[in-house]
Amino acid sequence: MRNNVVLYFLLLLLPCCHPNPQEPAEKERDLFEIGTKEKIYSKILDEEREVYIHVPSGFYGMNETNMSYPVLIVMDGENLFLPTVGIMNQLSSPFSANDQCPPMIVVGIPNTNRDRDLSPTKAIIGKDSSTLENTGGASKMAEFIGKELLPYIDQNYNTTTNRTLVGHSLGGLFAIHTLLNYPHLFSNYLSIDPGMSWDKGRYRAQVLANLEQEQFDGQTLFIAIANTKMPWMTREDLEKDTTEVLRITRSLFKFQKEVQPIELQGLHLEFQFYEQDNHFTVSMPAIIDGLKYFYRHYHFPKMLAYYAPDSNFTSREIVQDIEDHYRNISTELGYKALPMENYIQAWAFSFAHFGKPETATALFDLNIRNYPESAMVYASKGNFLLSQKDTLAAISNFEKSLELGEDDFIRERLDLLLQQKD
Repeated sequence: MRNNVVLYFLLLLLPCCHPNPQEPAEKERDLFEIGTKEKIYSKILDEEREVYIHVPSGFYGMNETNMSYPVLIVMDGENLFLPTVGIMNQLSSPFSANDQCPPMIVVGIPNTNRDRDLSPTKAIIGKDSSTLENTGGASKMAEFIGKELLPYIDQNYNTTTNRTLVGHSLGGLFAIHTLLNYPHLFSNYLSIDPGMSWDKGRYRAQVLANLEQEQFDGQTLFIAIANTKMPWMTREDLEKDTTEVLRITRSLFKFQKEVQPIELQGLHLEFQFYEQDNHFTVSMPAIIDGLKYFYRHYHFPKMLAYYAPDSNFTSREIVQDIEDHYRNISTELGYKALPMENYIQAWAFSFAHFGKPETATALFDLNIRNYPESAMVYASKGNFLLSQKDTLAAISNFEKSLELGEDDFIRERLDLLLQQKD
């Protein structure tokens, strides 16, 4: 039931004149895969649903052994799946050793009937009373996610218990509805410019009442508010406005004001106003800020301090700081979080470059303790040991690497070292 979803780039040379008839009409195309398209029959929704799934890939043989990932569900998958994958990959980039958030499995849910599936209650949209029959299906959608989709993801992929839900506009309203009615499904809820004016504001009043009564269990709700008001309008002007075009921004400002006196129980609530973005441009910056807020403690800020000329941190202290940091993260996220293999390796080689081989050794050894079944941690340490002229120890590490996984480059390097030794 799986079909590859691919993002491909066709590089076209656009000539300034007529193309040479001798040249082939088409260029060869390279396919760049970002995930899979999978279909699940839902008994709850009584229809087959398509989902897009992206799983973080390894990085030059690293980050491939015993990896488990948090799960991020994004609504309006046909629009927001690709940008969400890109943002998540950048914030957890193996290439730049970026650790603003953990790498995550991203699942996009494209729509079949958006008004039905994402709206929390039955309501008349505009002046069309027939919409009463086609709204109010958010609870069914949340049950599909909780009882069918997430179990499917957990069964087929290596997941952790940490989960994030992302929705924009009506999808943002769906995120809030899911938090209030199914809070256990996700740790983090990102609601981007949600339609809090739904059902002429009656649903907003219901949300406020539920927030006042609900006992949460450490969930986080991040609400992004776009700036859809006219440039000449003040906040007071917006509150007095009655036009249809400003109803979402007006309702969100009102909701923010009304929720302030409520003493929330076990819920972390954060609002952010995007003065430079309207309802249609706010998704990208909000996803970036939301993920950075949810995982604001994930980044390890002390690493650069160890490079200071007057730094007197010992190798043991540095490793202890890193282990303590990830132990604290594990407690917060609810699963055992380890520093990415490539992240530690990048810093290890960097310390070696700056004349601190003892610290580099300690970090290579930390990688081996964390990922004892990874061939690359031994190959990396072997390459480092070669740079330190410790050939015998390098040979031992290359041999261990090849026991765990064959690699032509490491095999050639080991054979050459053994010939030189003889």
